[in-house]
Amino acid sequence: MYRSFGKRLFDLAVTVPALLLLSPVMALMALLVRLNLGSPVLFRHQRPGIGGRPFILLKFRTMVKLTPVQLQLSGHSHGGQVRIPALGPLILPRWGRIYHTGLYELNGRFVYTGRGLGMVGLPLRFDCPPELTEITLETA
Repeated sequence: MYRSFGKRLFDLAVTVPALLLLSPVMALMALLVRLNLGSPVLFRHQRPGIGGRPFILLKFRTMVKLTPVQLQLSGHSHGGQVRIPALGPLILPRWGRIYHTGLYELNGRFVYTGRGLGMVGLPLRFDCPPELTEITLETA
């Protein structure tokens, strides 16, 4: 109980003053998002939290609709972390099941997902070595 109470107290002692200090900046950001991108100002997304319990993530909306994108570099999904030959990755993050590793073409656009260096959950990698990707972009 002390550990959770102490952590909660520390979290509040740091975040409340930071929120008060940064509130003018966040109000300006909200105004700029509203003027440039319209409504809604905040992007709302449900994500898995500790123990798989979902929580709501709120952030300023920054993506512009109908922006022509030719290359998407995705956060690594660890390539599944555990891969069985001929079966592929066994355990993948929720959003990494379709494009788990490598370069894909999708409707004339390219999507690249690397395996990354870390691990999620069990500190184990099987048939999925860590990967640090270097990409060179050239003008057409």
